[in-house]
Formats: sequence, C-alpha cells, structure tokens
Amino acid sequence: MKESRQLSALSRQKSAGLLGRQRLLKASQCILLILVLPIISRAADTGCPVNGSDESKITVNGYTVRTMRSEFFGCFEVSKNEAVVYREADDLRYFIGNDIQGEGKVPSIKPGTNITGGRDPQVLIGSWSGGAHCCFKFRLLELGSKFRKLAELDAADGDYAHFEDLDKDGKYEFVGNDWTFAYWETSFAESPAPKVILRPTTDKEGRVEYSLATDLMQRPAPPPEETRKLVAKIKSNDEWSDGVPSALWSAILDFIYSGHPDLAWQIWNETWPESKPAKGGFLGAFCDRLTQSPYFFELTKTINSAPPDCFSISRGAATEK
Repeated sequence: MKESRQLSALSRQKSAGLLGRQRLLKASQCILLILVLPIISRAADTGCPVNGSDESKITVNGYTVRTMRSEFFGCFEVSKNEAVVYREADDLRYFIGNDIQGEGKVPSIKPGTNITGGRDPQVLIGSWSGGAHCCFKFRLLELGSKFRKLAELDAADGDYAHFEDLDKDGKYEFVGNDWTFAYWETSFAESPAPKVILRPTTDKEGRVEYSLATDLMQRPAPPPEETRKLVAKIKSNDEWSDGVPSALWSAILDFIYSGHPDLAWQIWNETWPESKPAKGGFLGAFCDRLTQSPYFFELTKTINSAPPDCFSISRGAATEK
C-alpha cells in the first residue's frame, strides 16, 4: 500500500512537472509571438515593393525618388539616408516628370528644377488612377534641407495637362482644362473642356497656391467675319432637331474662358432657333452648371452683362464686386 502511495505521488509530480513545462512552453510561445509580430509588421511595411513594372528612380540633392507599379496598385516613395520620408500608394500608376503620356508633346522639366521661383530643388510626380480616361494628378515636392509636399493639382481627365513657364518669369504655370461640363447633356467625347492656366503664388511661410491666371488665358477676339461663320455653323447643326448641339455651349465656354463674355452671349442670342422653346430654361441650367466649376468665383471677375436667365452667374458676379 505504501509503495502504491509513493508511485501515485511520483505520478502526480511527473504530471505536475509535465503540465508546468506545457504551460511554460505555451507562455514562451506567446512571448515569442508577441516579439515576432512587430517584426513581421515592420517587414510588411517596408514601402514600395522592390519588384514591379514601370519602375523609375532618380536622385536629387541627396534624396532618392522611386516609383513602381504592381498588378493592382502603384506607389512612389521619397527617401534620404535610406530612411523613407514620404510615400503614397493611392493610384494605379505613378511617374516622375511633366509628361503624363510620355509622348514628348509637352515641355520637359528636369528633375530638381525649381518651378515656383525659389531656390530649393523640386520634383513633379504625376499619377493615373486607372480607367478609360480618368483621373490624373500632379504633386509638387520640394527636396531642400527639409522635405515638403508643396501642392497637389487635380488634372481630372486631362492627359496632356502639364507645367510650363508661359510668361518666362521663372515660375511655371499649370496648363489644364476645366472638366465641369463632362457628360453634361452629351457624351464625354462631345463634352467641352475649356483650357485653364493656373499661376503659382508663394506666401511668407513657403506655402504654394495655384489660382486662375485670366490674363494668360485671354486671347484676341476673332474677326467679325469669323464669328458670323461660327454662328451660321451652329445654327445649321443637325442636333437642333432633337436637342441642343454641344457646339453651342462649347463656343460659349470658349469665349468666356478666353476673356470675351460679350461674344459668348452674342453666340447664344443669335444661334437659338426662334421656333425652339425653353431657351431661357436651358441657359439657366447652363449657368447653374458653370457655378459648379472650381474656377467659378475667379471667372465671375471677367464675366459681364450676363443675360437675365443666367441669374446664377449674374448673382455671383455681383457678389464678387
């Protein structure tokens, strides 16, 4: 009996020892897991993947700028002394420079060129979100003693949007389009997208803003004979039979954005058929749409003598004054 009790005690000790070792093993596994998880997380957060297509890399003022594209996303990152200082991975494709299409149809800007009139080197990063024709963006990065993202400009559907020093003052303007009327009352292919030019301004703290440069957008008025031909062409458009031709508001927008609103309203009054109703209603809808433009309040400074049916523009112009 005594021997049996000894064996039983010895068995309990072994079981307790085994249980203790199992608990210790589990505890050590948990500790190991806690220690390893941050390492795994950091390994998964190393930035843009090394492998991918469309990869490009430049070095400017000690900074390395790299772009890449995998099957499902794109990425770009800026690093200095092997430490990443900035990264984005929101769009499908990123590229370095001024040429979205890579066709050489826009001015080339060497990486490192300061395009806002300062001294520190700057780099343009463009991106494409994916899709048939939209959307494109530009980011302006400054690579000085401190990294700064100075501006982000939305080019929307403008695959030939670019920067160019139009007035040769050392500051590069942004040349793009206003896509407010995309798909409005017509297909995308027929949608007018008037040209816009944005000028950079820098405040005392170095912040950069781009605003409409109406002086650079202004063009000489066409000769009267050319305007008469345009009126005749719009009046004879076959689309009047079952709607309103997009050529009408395309011409109106072109005159407004080039600094000739008086010609815009002349086109409107001389082309609308007398037998076609809803002239005032359509103009009101057109003007309401124009108020949705991100440049509307700057445009109102140049718009005068808007027809009464264009109440939204007349009210905006009065507010600006």
